[in-house]
Amino acid sequence: MALKDGDIITLDYEGRTEGVLFDTTLEKVAKKEDSIVENRVYAPITVVVGDGRLVPGLENVSPWLLCASSSSSENLFLNK
Repeated sequence: MALKDGDIITLDYEGRTEGVLFDTTLEKVAKKEDSIVENRVYAPITVVVGDGRLVPGLENVSPWLLCASSSSSENLFLNK
């Protein structure tokens, strides 16, 4: 069962290109990668599936590949 248009999800993410971090909602990851953006608030984002805010393909991922974040059982992130 994939995510469907209209589903509302809250997630943390790490955006990487060739292994290099370019964006994240996780402050601990940004610190570890020495990529802290001053004055940025690091927090999970809430999105509506089908609104075009997710990376292509994520909306077709089975929810079984989404895992509860260790910081909150309500936060989801793609576990790759």
